[in-house]
Amino acid sequence: LLQYGSWIDLYTPEFSIVLFVLAIMTVLLIALGYNTILLNKRDIQKSQMENALKESQEQVQAIFRSAPDAVIVVNEEGRILQWNKQSEVLFGWHAKEVWYKPLSNFIIPPRDRYTHKSTLEQFIKTADNAVQDTTIEIRSVKKNGDFIDISLSISSSMVNGKYLSVAFVRDITQ
Repeated sequence: LLQYGSWIDLYTPEFSIVLFVLAIMTVLLIALGYNTILLNKRDIQKSQMENALKESQEQVQAIFRSAPDAVIVVNEEGRILQWNKQSEVLFGWHAKEVWYKPLSNFIIPPRDRYTHKSTLEQFIKTADNAVQDTTIEIRSVKKNGDFIDISLSISSSMVNGKYLSVAFVRDITQ
């Protein structure tokens, strides 16, 4: 089209080159503008998703903190990842004291720790559904050495290819 104008002496060959360069620049600017709009939309979506995730995490933490029972989250190795305020009240250990330490060191009486450890290992290896979502009553120990009877419910789920177990604990001593 540009050469046609030059053939019929509508404009000079140099002017046709200028028009060609302008056409290429226009196409590139349109492509650049389109990509900029797409990237801005993606940034907005990413920001919205991050805000939604943060809000969701805050909601979960609020529920965790305000739960009426002690809630303890442990990893596959039986190490404590989360220990809510009710756990602190019930057992006397602060979350900082128990973080990433074996659960059995804090709530299981010393004479029962080996049994608890082997039971936990078996539970983790088999993801034993018979134990999951059931409530058991066991004897437990507080930081000060006092014994209490507790009701314990355990649920497990897979998160990022690893099992997490959540223990819901209630004092039933009375």
